[in-house]
Amino acid sequence: MNLSVFKTAENARVVEISSPSLKSNLKWFVPLLAENSEKSRNIKSSDVIRVTFAQAHLVPYMLVRTVRIEENPRHVVGTLSPEDSTNLLNNVYDRLAFDQ
Repeated sequence: MNLSVFKTAENARVVEISSPSLKSNLKWFVPLLAENSEKSRNIKSSDVIRVTFAQAHLVPYMLVRTVRIEENPRHVVGTLSPEDSTNLLNNVYDRLAFDQ
């Protein structure tokens, strides 16, 4: 599995963490920040994972946005590696309220 990276109308990059086959017009996205960006400095290191997308980036995986697709169109600019995709989803999963 390779999570898709999109470019927004504001030139930001986001990663879709909802299933691409989901039959809903609501999708979940998390930001993809350049490692040395000003926005990345304001986020606790325990709330981000490092990924490689052409270069090192940070994903603050708890900053999930729900977006109605027809209101905010995006286009795919690439994908994360299978390892980074799995790591990202596992970190989100670990924070969900799930007890066995």
